[in-house]
Amino acid sequence: MRLAQNLELRQRWQDSNQSYESAIMQYQAFGEARGQIYALAGLARIAYFKGETDEFTRFRSRMRYLVETVDPPSQSILNLLDIYVLESEGRYHEIITLAEDSYEYPIQIRMQMLSHRLQAESYLNPGYVSASYTDLQRLANRYRGVLKRDFSASPTVLATAEYAMGYHSFFTKEI
Repeated sequence: MRLAQNLELRQRWQDSNQSYESAIMQYQAFGEARGQIYALAGLARIAYFKGETDEFTRFRSRMRYLVETVDPPSQSILNLLDIYVLESEGRYHEIITLAEDSYEYPIQIRMQMLSHRLQAESYLNPGYVSASYTDLQRLANRYRGVLKRDFSASPTVLATAEYAMGYHSFFTKEI
């Protein structure tokens, strides 16, 4: 899965698609729905980026089916996909509504939700002091420790959080 995500970041679509498809088959063999949902999210993002609306809808529908029938707590992964789309369309008010933090989420999901929420809040209300900033800062400090202990943790999650906090700070500090 990590390989597929790295290839996606490098916009190597064909290789990334193959890696995600392989991951889905492996997760299916293990009966691991959440892994399938993560891989489907990657395929959906690529399809969206490439403008393949039918493929995007197909992958998203498969995600929704797995969330509704097998793993309801993974709704957050589907929400992150929807936030990706909303962000690319500049629909920041909707991001604020959808990007809710929850103690039920794993730390990396919480950080992604708060990063998107903070960026949307900062864009819509420059100079507004947000509680999302404080929450994200606290989680980022915890996640640094996670990165030191867990080599499967993604440094991109922390980098995105730092960017969101920097973007917010730019608008709240006097220059």
